[in-house]
Amino acid sequence: MSLIACAIVHHTGTILRFRTSQLPDLPNADCDMPLVLPNGAVVHVHFRRHPANPNISGPGLVRYIKRRLRFGEKRGGLVELGPGNVWRLFEIGDAEKVASAHGIRLAALRRGELLAESLAEALGRIDRIHGTQERRIAYQRLLRPALLRRLILGLFGESCQVDACKAPEDASAYWNDAAAGRAIVEVHHVESLAACVDHHPHNLCVLCANHHRLIHGFGPWTITHVGDNILIGKGPKQLQIVRDLSFLRATA
Repeated sequence: MSLIACAIVHHTGTILRFRTSQLPDLPNADCDMPLVLPNGAVVHVHFRRHPANPNISGPGLVRYIKRRLRFGEKRGGLVELGPGNVWRLFEIGDAEKVASAHGIRLAALRRGELLAESLAEALGRIDRIHGTQERRIAYQRLLRPALLRRLILGLFGESCQVDACKAPEDASAYWNDAAAGRAIVEVHHVESLAACVDHHPHNLCVLCANHHRLIHGFGPWTITHVGDNILIGKGPKQLQIVRDLSFLRATA
């Protein structure tokens, strides 16, 4: 299952429009399918794999869009490509329905009441979503809760997970205050947000600011998973990120 951003357009063409850069994520040929609208109605639509204007159209979809938008308007949307070739349309602002479709308890995430087990359970339901900068921005508010950093530090601790790095501990010792070490650690996505929107703990680690900047600024890197650990390499050199993900296996 995946989610793809689209534009809900009411104009001379009243359609769901995709970007040409999204063609690799879309069906390989023109096809017909049922589409579940945000109001729960099911309409039959046609996907057209046009090389300059990939889109979804159909009479039932047109009627829905015309009731929602004035002529000339455009609104952001998400199309879920679900199992059984049944697609579902969400409007970008309809975060609660998107969350419900993926089993994400937004209220709990907002209140920060999640323990390690429930964080793993909630984030584990989020699909890996490959996409563009625009799509990443659209999902970020929903799929990256503001409390994520604090929750991940609660899971992994406040040390840099690069093997043998003691920068946070050294900072805490120098200033005689644990807050100094905490201030220089950051949460890093192993597979970057440019490749996927994946905030599950298996795709996250804790790095000191120096190692974080090194990884983002010095690549490209090869990424190899060895059990819970990660090897990030450049030529013959590599960094080893040491993690313990046993809490995920315990709650699976």
